[in-house]
Amino acid sequence: MTPRKKKKGRNLFEPVILGISLLAIVVVVGGLAFYGVTSGSGPAELEVTIIDTGKQISGERVHNIVVRNKGGKTAEDLIIEVTAGDATVEVDIRFVSKGDVEEAFVMVPEGVDPEAKIVSYSEH
Repeated sequence: MTPRKKKKGRNLFEPVILGISLLAIVVVVGGLAFYGVTSGSGPAELEVTIIDTGKQISGERVHNIVVRNKGGKTAEDLIIEVTAGDATVEVDIRFVSKGDVEEAFVMVPEGVDPEAKIVSYSEH
């Protein structure tokens, strides 16, 4: 005769952990579905701002160029033209994903307020 194995009773810990795990999975899947439905699906909507960092190097001021994509598609191969008086600088940014922000730094002559505009980009 072989000895019988005792059945182990479940303790309260196992169903609680199972419930928490299932809840976490439902929250993650639901969040991803909500993001997919509510996120933009239109073209890239780019906004460029220039921020003076207050730093000066070799008689030139350092400015931070911030590009924000508020649209629904990724913008790639951006070319931004920064003009300060007679000086013009081109800034290349590889890509800005939808809902993302990218930054670059430029140096322009002292005493001139720079202006920035997006010259070209492609959408993907």
